[in-house]
Amino acid sequence: MANHDIMSISAAELQARYDQWSELDKGRNEFIQTLLRKLAYNEVEINRLQLEFEDQKTSRMQYQSEVARLRRELYDNESRINRDAYIAMLVDGDGAKFRDSLLQDPMSGAVEAAQNIKQQVRGHLKGTPLDTEDIPIVARVFANIKGLGNALQQSRVVASSDDVYTFAEHFTNSRADFEFVNVGRGKENADSKIRRMLSYFYKDPRCKRIFFVACHDGGYAHDLREYMGPPGIETRIVLVETTPAEPSLRSLGFPIIRFDNVFRDEPLQNESKLAMRNRPVANTSGQSIASGHSVAQEQRITPAKSTTPAQSTTPGTTSARSISPSIAPAESIITTSNNGGVSTEHSPSYSTAGGVSGHQNITVKPAKPSRQPRVIDYNAEGQRLDPPVKFPANKSAQESYRRKCERIKPRVFCNSFYLGGSCSRRDTCDKEHELALTADEVAVHRYMARTSMCYRGPECDNYHCHLSHHCNQGLSCTRPSCRFAKTKFGDLHLSKKEMEPATRWTEGCDFPVDLYNT
Repeated sequence: MANHDIMSISAAELQARYDQWSELDKGRNEFIQTLLRKLAYNEVEINRLQLEFEDQKTSRMQYQSEVARLRRELYDNESRINRDAYIAMLVDGDGAKFRDSLLQDPMSGAVEAAQNIKQQVRGHLKGTPLDTEDIPIVARVFANIKGLGNALQQSRVVASSDDVYTFAEHFTNSRADFEFVNVGRGKENADSKIRRMLSYFYKDPRCKRIFFVACHDGGYAHDLREYMGPPGIETRIVLVETTPAEPSLRSLGFPIIRFDNVFRDEPLQNESKLAMRNRPVANTSGQSIASGHSVAQEQRITPAKSTTPAQSTTPGTTSARSISPSIAPAESIITTSNNGGVSTEHSPSYSTAGGVSGHQNITVKPAKPSRQPRVIDYNAEGQRLDPPVKFPANKSAQESYRRKCERIKPRVFCNSFYLGGSCSRRDTCDKEHELALTADEVAVHRYMARTSMCYRGPECDNYHCHLSHHCNQGLSCTRPSCRFAKTKFGDLHLSKKEMEPATRWTEGCDFPVDLYNT
């Protein structure tokens, strides 16, 4: 601005211009201060992010190192599992019997059976990742060898029951991983071992396939059901059929194959299958004694009396020979065991008492009256049925029983002693045995015992069991928290149809009666 222009401007105008420029400088300074504060903030953030980056970088390196370690461990474990992989085979030998031709030559037949099993298993695995000779086959056969031998001998499959022992020995010795295990007498012996081994093999990741040879027994359906996988996923369990597989096992959807050159596909001559789930044979103490899984019918044979005239004897002498042919046993009972074994019982007679040689005076005493044998009824599904029970109406007995229960608390009355007559474990039993109960009080105690559920549920076969195996009120039960509603056996409120008995087992008899055909 020229001097003459300045001189012409008034002081007020100059002041106004100054104020204007001062405002501009103030705004510029504030802007610069803002930039400086922003710069300082950014530097702090950059430093923080650098620290986080370094931390993340360190963590990523640690994670990468951990992933690498875990991958190596996974590879090592998979290699170890695959290196130690094996195939398992479980055989219920009481019901799944080897072919007659193998048993009839027990020494070489056992070796041939083992070789045929290996070939059949390899053939089934052909074309799969398990198709290799390096993977071993572990085979376990569980059976009551004595009972099985008797059954096979009575069916004329083997000449002697000892042949089965020979077969089992040579089968075990044929291959290092093959075993024929003698479980002894008792149905549950083989069943429990097979169930335990099935669980063990299935839980072992090294076991790549399980060949289950027990399709003749529908009782295994419950155990196999828990191993069913999602649809479309290959299962590790393969069922091997001998005699026709039970429908309950077929419905599970597991693959079913046959080993025709290993196992026989028909029952023995003295075997027949019931439609219900096969029941174990129980003796008079209520303990299971049968080892097979198919049940034979009881046959009663009454031999004709001999018509051979008795030889004459001189006065004063008695010839055993003159007695034996003329007095035959009144009746012989031939029964076949669950796995085909046969036993014969003869009614007492003079000939059996006196023997076949020499002389003997015979004193005949009247037989002592015996109690009626106990019975157990089962419905068509194989569930045990309890007889009806009512609460005793004797009020006095109810009250006296209640007072005695209070006296012995926390103990309870022993069922075996008060209801069964004796307690085999009395020395170690923690229940009450000393306090006397009247007959009416025992009736009350019997009813109270029936309010408790048997731990074996509808599968119980103990003739001396005093507990209940289903709700005694059936579908009419109105108890909101009935203990029979949700059990490991399902809902035990049976319908009227389910309460209809189909088979009856009698104490002392080896075989049931089919109530539908009687």
